[in-house]
Amino acid sequence: MAQGRKLRVRTLAVLAVLVAVTMWLVFTLFATTWPMSLRAMAGNPPAMTVMKKAGAKALVQAAFYPFALLWLAGAAWKATLTRRRRG
Repeated sequence: MAQGRKLRVRTLAVLAVLVAVTMWLVFTLFATTWPMSLRAMAGNPPAMTVMKKAGAKALVQAAFYPFALLWLAGAAWKATLTRRRRG
């Protein structure tokens, strides 16, 4: 990735940041509707199990993927700052 053109790598870094921010915004929307959906499933124990499992998966993804994307963006941007000698 760092051997590509500078503009392409920086564009990838900006896109990774935008995707991470979008993921956090979507998770915020999901978190605001989560209590409503749990109340709707209160009388159905099998559905509650599925809902809790889906919520746990969403929480893990919202915690891990944006940070991985931000790390990728930082590494890509940093790679474009150093000048490589061609030999």
